[in-house]
Amino acid sequence: MNVVRQVLTKIRTKGGGRVVDGLRSAMQEVAIAGLHQKGFFRRAAFSGGSCLRIVHGSPRFSDTLEFCWLEPDEDLLLEPLFRALRTEFASFGLDIVITLKKRMPRIGSETGTLKKNARCFVLSVPGEETLNITFEIDLLSYPGFSTEEKRLPEPFPFQIRCVSLPDLFAATMHHLLFGNSNSFINGPDWFDFEWFIKNSVPLNLPHVARIAGLHSVDRLSDREFQLKLAHRIDSLDVTLARSSVNRSIDDLDLLNRWSRHYFHELAHYLIISV
Repeated sequence: MNVVRQVLTKIRTKGGGRVVDGLRSAMQEVAIAGLHQKGFFRRAAFSGGSCLRIVHGSPRFSDTLEFCWLEPDEDLLLEPLFRALRTEFASFGLDIVITLKKRMPRIGSETGTLKKNARCFVLSVPGEETLNITFEIDLLSYPGFSTEEKRLPEPFPFQIRCVSLPDLFAATMHHLLFGNSNSFINGPDWFDFEWFIKNSVPLNLPHVARIAGLHSVDRLSDREFQLKLAHRIDSLDVTLARSSVNRSIDDLDLLNRWSRHYFHELAHYLIISV
């Protein structure tokens, strides 16, 4: 069977009624494979919501691929990466258009905190309905995060470097605690918060403080963290949070238990690493 046809078959099986998200998911896998072929993961690590889904099995879809540069570098040459991506998509019989994306103020991890040092661009596959995924690289990553090697099976078996789960949890908590005034309604981050706790992932609390720019003398204490989290939960508009995530999951029943009381209960099970 033709490789493209195999991918399309897998897309429709995986899509669960969300064929467009299934197509974007396959595009993400092809893009990651192309970056691997270029040796990208010797210098960068996969992060964000797509890492949670593709590597760790979270049921939430994100159309953004996020990466952290391992060493601060503002001189990233994009064209070699673009060539690698075009070559990989061409091997599946697909032409892509790559467009640099202007930075926009964002809310939370999906549309979230403005990353001043990020390079962001859009990969598009033209057709009857143009399909887009967003690709973002943070070139001045915060120090102190750890990484791990993970093996992906699609579109062929290969290994990539990922930000570790406790540090991914720290990034999510930073969005929730230190985001702009609207960030607490961001459903994707609350969904990930729930996922981390249910999967017994410890939170790297010192990394939350590092991302927030706190120095060692005024680092975030366990008590301060708990108070900030309780305040965010008390301020949560559950209806808005639920509506901002329901497009990105197949099983809306996963959101039925959401309430301020439920998130307070979840917080009691949070494992903190200090």
